[in-house]
Amino acid sequence: MKLIDEAFVHSIFRKRNENATKWDHGHALLICGSKGKIGAAILSSRACLRSGVGLLTVHIPAIGEIPMQIAAPEAMIDVDQHTDFSTKINQFENYQVIGIGPGLGRDSLTAQMLKDLLITCAKPMVLDADALNILATNSDWLKLVPERSVLTPHERELKRLVGEFSSDEECIQKLTDFSRLLGCTVICKGYATKIALPDGIVYVNSTGNAGMAKAGMGDVLTGIITALIAQGYTPEESTLLGVYIHGLSGDLLIREKSNYSLLATDLIEGLSAVFKQLEQVD
Repeated sequence: MKLIDEAFVHSIFRKRNENATKWDHGHALLICGSKGKIGAAILSSRACLRSGVGLLTVHIPAIGEIPMQIAAPEAMIDVDQHTDFSTKINQFENYQVIGIGPGLGRDSLTAQMLKDLLITCAKPMVLDADALNILATNSDWLKLVPERSVLTPHERELKRLVGEFSSDEECIQKLTDFSRLLGCTVICKGYATKIALPDGIVYVNSTGNAGMAKAGMGDVLTGIITALIAQGYTPEESTLLGVYIHGLSGDLLIREKSNYSLLATDLIEGLSAVFKQLEQVD
């Protein structure tokens, strides 16, 4: 295993071109949110915007349009025909990457939308939360996942995808085998988050803390990784960099906040300090 530490991150992080426009920083699509889970869509969208994406479109059911416009006015909204959950993506050609899953729900029409997207779209995807849960109950769809996509399960979601394991060694082996099988980067989120790349190399993250064991943290990570892919980092670089940035934001914030009180919304606001710190290194 290799360690994602400060030196490694600085070897792949790129400073912004002062003459760049928003078009140079990519256009991402997030597909997320359902009735009762619009907050997940907002968290992921705000994290994506805070992580440098040039343009962001969020596909969301109609019930989420007004909350999203208020909470993330920088994002463009693509409203689904259904009120409570998403059922159809009209086009995806204009985007560099698609993030899907936070708060998505598991309605049968949503599941069919995911299957149709996997069949018709070859762009890299970041699959999280309910997108992974849908795949876990339709395992034959896994072969449809575009190569070099990113899957972001926590331990329980990973077990639904690959089967039970009872030790770190067994987890790493299943993670590695699954990554190679799909040709995708696969994360196992948690303490010392592990990332398996399709070439068989496994990384372990050096940032993060117990205060991050809260709802919404994974939604934030999905937004960060999606933003980095849109900006031209490879899916592998985006995952390794994104996991480190995500954890570092939590580590900087925990100096002032308690493990009990740290929230996902805090982590998003903390991203500015993280990127500022990365930019200051020559």
